[in-house]
Amino acid sequence: MNQNQKNRKTIGFPGEVRLIISDRQLAEVNFGDITAFGFDTETKPAFRKGDDFKTALLQLATDSVAYLIRLHYISEFQPIRQIFENSQVLKVGAAVSHDLKQLGRVFTFQPRGFVDIQTIAKQKGMK
Repeated sequence: MNQNQKNRKTIGFPGEVRLIISDRQLAEVNFGDITAFGFDTETKPAFRKGDDFKTALLQLATDSVAYLIRLHYISEFQPIRQIFENSQVLKVGAAVSHDLKQLGRVFTFQPRGFVDIQTIAKQKGMK
């Protein structure tokens, strides 16, 4: 092992990771008591002009559980919509406005309670 390998720190998630690939699985999740989520999305990159892909994965995480929701397999978005429209539930991420715009192409919702850490970092003078 060289010095660079010794100096690297492994970042991991100590909690449970739950992959959700059906409306039934999504409906079974009890999001009711959760007051804050880490929020992110993943979309297949477009390498050619004119290529455009819908958001494929929604990630909602607490300190103990990360929900990976494969959006292509979901047609009943009400459980997600309830989280997204609840101003009392904090959703924190980076480049949130872009993610929300892309998600708006998958299902309709009125975003409330979202915080972009990039905006806060700029306000605090961080680079």
